[in-house]
Amino acid sequence: MGAAFGSFFNVVAWRLPLGMSLNRPGSHCPKCRTPIPWYRNIPVATWLVQRGKCAWCGCRIPLRYVAVEFFCGVLGWTWALLALRGHWPDAASAGGWLAFALSGVPIALIDWDTFEIPDGLVVFALVSSLLARGILAEQPMPELVLALRDALLACGLLYLISFGSRVVLGWMGRWTRTLMRLSPRSWRRGPLAPLGFRWARFHGDMEALGLGDVSLALAAGAALGFPAIVLGLPFAAVFGMVVHLLRPASVARAQTEGTGLDAQALPFGPFLVAGFLVASVCLQGASIPLP
Repeated sequence: MGAAFGSFFNVVAWRLPLGMSLNRPGSHCPKCRTPIPWYRNIPVATWLVQRGKCAWCGCRIPLRYVAVEFFCGVLGWTWALLALRGHWPDAASAGGWLAFALSGVPIALIDWDTFEIPDGLVVFALVSSLLARGILAEQPMPELVLALRDALLACGLLYLISFGSRVVLGWMGRWTRTLMRLSPRSWRRGPLAPLGFRWARFHGDMEALGLGDVSLALAAGAALGFPAIVLGLPFAAVFGMVVHLLRPASVARAQTEGTGLDAQALPFGPFLVAGFLVASVCLQGASIPLP
């Protein structure tokens, strides 16, 4: 079932930014436009049987599609395994984690492609998380109040980080430019020069976290609880740093081309989703109670 959701998320990630309908037309080959029947639309299996090619025109099916299906299958398997082993303290926690995990996949894919997090998907993630925690809780109303409180706390925390980062980046850029003007020419050619030129480009309009990331925290807080958001930020930072260091320069240029962003810009939404989910599992595994 997780892989089947992954197949649908590929459709969402492709069509939603283009303003296309999610159900019309049905699945089809993007090159020859041939409709794909259900028996040739089985997640992962079809790609393997057809060796990554269209059954009619032979065009290559991108590896990303099957990778998303496989990842969502692993995600569903992981959740089921944790549930069977009694990892979740209650059904509300298990339902909230699953709701945010499923909603987070298309959010992460779209943010990676466009540097934007659609508000519609965030609202869907928030509503589904609230419903999951409310319906599955033994006492729905107190659980909903708790979920809303966590959502507002998480959103407020990331907004403070977003606003504070703009102040800090503006201050760093202003002082770096001042020091570089006053420094001797020999320093400008020294080993620290690249770092100085990098910091000199900082200004108050740069965002370390966008408002899309702030709205994402609203849904994450409702689904996972505020402690998972606090612990998830360091995880997200580490994940993002690793990808930033390993990402080829050609990929970075292609990703930011036409966006008006710095060539080294990196969408942070995918790493926030991963960090929040991992932190939630760690908190539950460590038996740390949510307040």
